Amino acid sequence: MGDRPIIRVLAAMSATALLAGACSQAAAPAAPSATAAATVAATTAPTTAPSPTKAPAAYSVTGTIHLPKETTSFDVMLVDPATHTLYIADRTNKGVDVIQNEKYVKTIGPMVGPNGLILLPDKQQLWAGDNDGTIKVVDLKTDTITATLPTGGKKRADEGSYDQKDGIVMIGNGDDKPPFMTFWDVNTDKMLGKLDQPDASGIEYSFFDDSSGMFVQSIPSTKEDPQGEYVTVDPKTMKIVKTIPEKECMSNGMAVGPGGDLLLVCNGDAIKAGFKAQTQIVKQSDGSLVASIPVGGGDIAVYDPKLNAYFVADSNMTSDGTKAGKAAAALLIVDATTNKEIQTIPTAKSAHVVTYDPGNDHIYVIIPGKGIDIVSKSGM
Repeated sequence: MGDRPIIRVLAAMSATALLAGACSQAAAPAAPSATAAATVAATTAPTTAPSPTKAPAAYSVTGTIHLPKETTSFDVMLVDPATHTLYIADRTNKGVDVIQNEKYVKTIGPMVGPNGLILLPDKQQLWAGDNDGTIKVVDLKTDTITATLPTGGKKRADEGSYDQKDGIVMIGNGDDKPPFMTFWDVNTDKMLGKLDQPDASGIEYSFFDDSSGMFVQSIPSTKEDPQGEYVTVDPKTMKIVKTIPEKECMSNGMAVGPGGDLLLVCNGDAIKAGFKAQTQIVKQSDGSLVASIPVGGGDIAVYDPKLNAYFVADSNMTSDGTKAGKAAAALLIVDATTNKEIQTIPTAKSAHVVTYDPGNDHIYVIIPGKGIDIVSKSGM
């Protein structure tokens, strides 16, 4: 702003007894009959235990997109579904990387070190929260920075979201003291207001909920809710109207799934605090627990409605889900119907970002120093 075994099935394999004939000499006793030999072999041959056979993996890494200089520091990655263009907030290369047809095209900059990215499809703009506390407004028709908007913060401007109906962007500065959100009129690039969060440890992912007309913001920890909370923010009054406490989660990312469910990405700090690694699915309205999957330590998650699956970048997962375990970063894949784990795919330390393209249902995970791994469903 994690590793679990693939499902296996046992296939029974028959053991075949081999008959061995003894070499005979002229003075040797006569060989036993075929029936007797078979009986001896059957009783003396070792038993062969059934061997487990892996079931076909539901998802696998099918390719990697490479950058001219592979990034080791990055943040949000998103896809413009209208153009199937992938954008990456690339702090190593100090700009926003542009990927088309799964090939690198350019880096938009210069920037100090972009973090959150917000797509404004009706404006054909991309807003990037930068490390110098400003927002860089990018014109996607020309791929140029057309405005630099100071948030008033001394630390990085991070993630945010867009209320297209009212033409308002909300963006968080989670590293400032106190953390705060700012609200912007996208038609004038003017700041509308500021909302301080003096009791918060930071500010993470947010999204705009069309059904309620509200922003939903993740806050990993506060004095009142040290195990995390998410809040509902009115874009017009710029005030918090509802707070939902979390339990043993300290969420960073969120993803809206079917039936009003909300996936909470319980972060690595929760594991460090002594909680068991998990990913929670809750009812968005009140935070009541629907399911818990024992893989966690993540940052960003997405939900693909066509595949009906959540994808969670658990870069701080451990081998046993505790703070004593060894690093075991993974991409967690969850069935959104059963709310159960489908699979985990090993990734790498700091591989905390995931997104997908609804046009081809490819899932993208940045692997530091390597590139962007493409994950696809088998048979697609």
